[in-house]
Amino acid sequence: MPEAASESSPPIRDRFLRKKERWMEYNQTVNLKDGRVCLLRNGAEEDGQAFLDLFLLTHGQTDYLLFYPDESSFTMQQEAEYLKKKTDSDDEIEILAELDGKIVGSAGIECVGRREKTRHRAEFGIALDKAYWGLGIGRALTEACIACAKHAGYTQLELAAVADNHAALSLYTSMGFVEYGRNPKGFHSRFSEWQELVLMRLELDIAADTPKPKNAAIELRAITDDNFLDAFHLKLKPGQDRFVSHPIRSLAQAYVYRDQCQPFGIYADGTMVGYVMVIYDYDVPEYDIWHMMIDESMQGQGFGSAALDRVLAYIRTKPFGPSDRIALTCNKNNPVAKMLYESKGFAETGVEDEDEIELVFTTA
Repeated sequence: MPEAASESSPPIRDRFLRKKERWMEYNQTVNLKDGRVCLLRNGAEEDGQAFLDLFLLTHGQTDYLLFYPDESSFTMQQEAEYLKKKTDSDDEIEILAELDGKIVGSAGIECVGRREKTRHRAEFGIALDKAYWGLGIGRALTEACIACAKHAGYTQLELAAVADNHAALSLYTSMGFVEYGRNPKGFHSRFSEWQELVLMRLELDIAADTPKPKNAAIELRAITDDNFLDAFHLKLKPGQDRFVSHPIRSLAQAYVYRDQCQPFGIYADGTMVGYVMVIYDYDVPEYDIWHMMIDESMQGQGFGSAALDRVLAYIRTKPFGPSDRIALTCNKNNPVAKMLYESKGFAETGVEDEDEIELVFTTA
């Protein structure tokens, strides 16, 4: 089996075929946020009972998965046969997360169809014991499945997630998945009636190879007569204009409030990838973050998170006046943005204006 990943480990692709050239084998350890080490490995036939127990447990912990536990008729033997089939496959896999000798999560990829028109596509699914959420296991499993899908030769990885599952959507977006559609009546829940499904896809020959930016590569540059046309050329994805104003409109507002605001281009390695405006409200007083957006071609690569760090650093210099309060608004139907803001320390104030909710960050 391949050794645990380290700085001297071979490339991801080389971790799989050390033992049997035909099989996709995966064996890697990951360090979790609490200091423990989790093993990610192929599910084996002897894991049948543990895999069944995990299935029943996770499907009872959340309303975001396809089955309810009482709908399952799977047996231990069926699960063992399923895992054996995946272990023997050369383009499908089921990866188990083992922590302290216990199976706590699983994720896998499955071919959408064997015919010529669909064999480039794979479906991704994941389940994790709720007691182990927030440790980094879900991200590690997702990364492992992306690597396996690339190794198997797929060029597109697909998933469907419940729209209310904000944590999952935030994770998938940070990994490069992009939304391509929604099914407003995808699930009919016993508890919340209709559940909207968000359909997402990852182009493995493009997005999965795109390195995630480091904060050092991101900078804010004031909008001037030298670069305002670059801001005009930034584009939002279809439908995103209901969440944020385009820089053209924002810069018109910046002219009106020119004595108390600063519009910025967000740059990565010298290229403008987004836009944001900081405005100072003398009446409160507070700093407001307006109209932050990343170009449609650059989304899902971590630029928004890195840029927000730069914005907060700028505001801490108190360029317009004293205040430890930073505010912004977020559309209720934009969970990815809300998760980003909350990850930086913003919290809801309870103030709402139609579909917009206010979030505040205190620097003191």
